[in-house]
Formats: sequence, structure tokens, C-alpha cells
Amino acid sequence: MHNILEEFAIISPNSEEIDVGEPEDIALQNAVLKARDCAKEGDIIIACDTLVACDGKIYGKPYTIESAIDMIKKLSGKWHSVFSGVCVKTPDKEVTFVEESKVKFNDLNEEQIIDYVKKYLPLDKAGSYGIQDGVVVEKYLGDFDNIVGLPVKKLRDVLKEISYVK
Repeated sequence: MHNILEEFAIISPNSEEIDVGEPEDIALQNAVLKARDCAKEGDIIIACDTLVACDGKIYGKPYTIESAIDMIKKLSGKWHSVFSGVCVKTPDKEVTFVEESKVKFNDLNEEQIIDYVKKYLPLDKAGSYGIQDGVVVEKYLGDFDNIVGLPVKKLRDVLKEISYVK
């Protein structure tokens, strides 16, 4: 049994992300690409990719204020899915899974959307929002941490299964 939380580092991968396919497949494949890109001999890597899907369209990170506003307009008042693909890469195995949560946005007007984007600058968040802000989400089903960006409970279960945490 290992305690992987004793020593860790955050590594930004250089892998090229894919963006074509079913949302759960995209999230999972991107997590695997990230894990493999960051892996070095003997390392334990936990990589995650989170995206939002609504009405057949995938929403990743917006990168501009204008695209953040546009994304939130499209999600306003609607249910959508949040998918996180996770890859745990150890020296002797690779375990992957996808977690899905459902989120319903408040019905927001343009002024509320612009104010939200200016105040919270959600440019680094899939779907242009953070549930932890407590502003745009009306309700959700599933794992709150998954919506934030890492399904912690499922990850802990997987790490227990492969004997990397108690």
C-alpha cells in the first residue's frame, strides 16, 4: 500500500487534445493522452479532462470573454452533462474511467451572463462556469466534485482498488 499524497507535483502536459467524437470518449482519450505525456519511469500519474456537453455540442474552455458569454447563453436555463475522463497510470498498470454529472443552469439574461463572466473570469473552466461560484447553477445530479473538475470519490475508490491509498 502506497500513500501517493505524501509527495506530488502538478505537471502541465504538452499533449494535443482531441475534440471530435462522443463527449465521454473525448474526455477519456484526452485524460489518457495527458497521463502518457507526463509519465516518467516509476511515476504515478493522475490525469483528468473535463468537458460539458449540451444539445449535441461540446463545450471546453472558452479562452476569450466573448466565447465564455456565448457558451453561458447557450447553456442558460438548460440541463447539460459534465464528463470527466480520468486516467491513473502507475508503473505497472493504467486504469481509466469516466464520470458523468448533470447540471441545470438558471435562466440567465444577457446582463447577468456578462456580469458573471466579468466577475468570475471562467476562461479556464469547461462550459465557462464554476459550480463552486454558486451563481449560474440551479441544480445538479451526481458528483459535485466531478462538476468542479475531478471526481474525487470515484478516484479514491479506484486508488483503493489498485492498492495506492488506504
